[in-house]
Amino acid sequence: MNIKQILTWSAISLTAFAFTGCSDEDPQSVETTTVAFDSKFSSIIEKVSVERALTVDTLFKGTMTVTNLDDESFVDYPWSVYVEDDFTTTSNETISLAPGNYQFDLVLNKNKQTYIGIALQTIEDAGVYGNVPMTIKPVIGNAATQTEIEARLAAFKFNFPADELTAVGATSLNITIDGTTTTTLTLSQGEFLNDSSVWHVLDAQAQNIHLELYNGNQIIGHSVLAQELQNVQYGQNITMDIIPLSAKISLEVNAQTNVANFNFNVPQEIIDEVGSADNLQTRVQIAGGQNSVDRLILISHNGEGNMADYLVSYNDDVNIVITYSDLATQERIGTCTVENIVFNNQDQIFSCDITLTKRAEITGSLLSDYAINVYNEDGQPATSASVFVDGQLVGITGSDVNFTTGFVATYLSGGDHVIRIESQTHFHESTITVTPLSVNTLFITLDQLLIDLNMVLIPAGSFQMGSANSHPNQTPVHSVDVPSFNLMQTAVTWDMYQPCIDDSVCAQPADEGFGQGERPVINVSWEDAQIYIDWLNTRHSTTYRLPSESQREYATRAGSITNYTWGDSIDCSQADYWSENCNALGTSIVKSYLPNAFSLFDMHGNVWEWVQDCSNENYVGAPTDGSAWETGDCSNRMLKGGSWASDPTSLYSSARSSNASSLRFLNIGFRLAQDI
Repeated sequence: MNIKQILTWSAISLTAFAFTGCSDEDPQSVETTTVAFDSKFSSIIEKVSVERALTVDTLFKGTMTVTNLDDESFVDYPWSVYVEDDFTTTSNETISLAPGNYQFDLVLNKNKQTYIGIALQTIEDAGVYGNVPMTIKPVIGNAATQTEIEARLAAFKFNFPADELTAVGATSLNITIDGTTTTTLTLSQGEFLNDSSVWHVLDAQAQNIHLELYNGNQIIGHSVLAQELQNVQYGQNITMDIIPLSAKISLEVNAQTNVANFNFNVPQEIIDEVGSADNLQTRVQIAGGQNSVDRLILISHNGEGNMADYLVSYNDDVNIVITYSDLATQERIGTCTVENIVFNNQDQIFSCDITLTKRAEITGSLLSDYAINVYNEDGQPATSASVFVDGQLVGITGSDVNFTTGFVATYLSGGDHVIRIESQTHFHESTITVTPLSVNTLFITLDQLLIDLNMVLIPAGSFQMGSANSHPNQTPVHSVDVPSFNLMQTAVTWDMYQPCIDDSVCAQPADEGFGQGERPVINVSWEDAQIYIDWLNTRHSTTYRLPSESQREYATRAGSITNYTWGDSIDCSQADYWSENCNALGTSIVKSYLPNAFSLFDMHGNVWEWVQDCSNENYVGAPTDGSAWETGDCSNRMLKGGSWASDPTSLYSSARSSNASSLRFLNIGFRLAQDI
């Protein structure tokens, strides 16, 4: 991308040219008006040196380029300006233009000297428009600059929460880079008193940065060792936390030095820092001589730089400073300086070393140190307990051989946090409020019972659901693809259900004199099952639900295609059901009969089990992906498996029934499933 700098040697006054405006219509049908104008070269021209003085009463010829900025089209017109003895000018050319936004570039030549003028104007309609101002300046020479990226800087801007800094009384932040360079930033009420940026020359690939936070002369926190390695990229923020005297922060910066030659252009590496030329802003400052200028050069999409017209006097001794910035943030990313340059009428090459800056804003929190000691109800350290903070696992007790078996250490940010700790049988959950940069020890007892639901993995597979030889509600037989899922080995027992009753969440069902303990809970409706599921899911770090009807039948069959998982006939040794020979009088203790091939018990008999599906009279339109059928009569829900009070045909793998979702009955229970 070439950006050409035009340096002129004197101040030239305003001149103007004439044009008429028109629309996009046929020129023959558009009313136009020629605008007459005149202007003159300023008398300041007389200050020009004798060798370069203009000869008055002279005709200047050249080209006027008119560019339509709306559609980027342009037209070149021959142009002449006649300068008379009194420095008045005349120009008789007329241009017919449609309304729009235009740029006018005038280049004139006389006696091997070039003069230029640039103007921008919006033409709104036909008719008299008025004068268009244009400054015409003689060209001294085209300055070309060759630059080399000499060094890189890192500019780290520190931005920690002011309220947290205030809370701990922080008065200063010390930054030590590579163990030798130390900078102190002063704080007051959590705010940095001066610029919170720290600059550092990247003279090695790895930069080690150590932070220390002070309250007066006392160190109250320092950086985290685990955050030492940071890959710094321009414009990408870095998170660095401060903890109470526990660790260090080190930042690794990859420094690369490349050479880029340019004719007052921008090295590609500079453009790469901001992503594209559209994001780059280049500022050129020229100081010295009779005039000092400070202009912006904007980089266009196609890489061609806009012309910069600087006004300096002939033979001026000047300094040039070029600054490259991110257009969006206005942050400087590189500079170069050319000193003591004398401009003449020759093209020249100057060298300029660029210092390229990497920037990274360092943000983070003031963390607190927590030592968490976990105990079982008997007062013994709880080993292998999982510790969660705000739902995220932070450690497992006993995993660090240097501490007790019930211990976990972690760092927490300020504010409220939910701590949950789970062993295989018990859990604890509570909320704590954390003060930044505090050191704390917690003693927690696992005082809540976890329900062991004895889940087993059901492998994925396909099966033919329903039966053509039984009740019509089991038709049509259809293929279902079932993804893998977890299912309870047994129905929910009284022992599993009782804690929900104790918490006054679940209602107390009647056991009908059958007994409780490890028997399946009965007299629970589909709605009761949902209440139990919601209660259970608040205690466990997972989600339980009722199985779908297809999942329940797939798990019952366990690969079989017969009436029962073991074959087409049944006897009293295989399940709890009603017959003259079995004389069943109520529910059985779970696991009283052999399991099926999936290690599931009582899939036939004992209690009917609720499933998630709404009631539908047959399988027309039923899902084929193993999901629950959530349309139909959803005031009634489906049941599977048969019960102690059912005849043998109601225990078929394909058998199904339905009842009101609010119904509680002495032969109805449920078991739970879980997504993987």
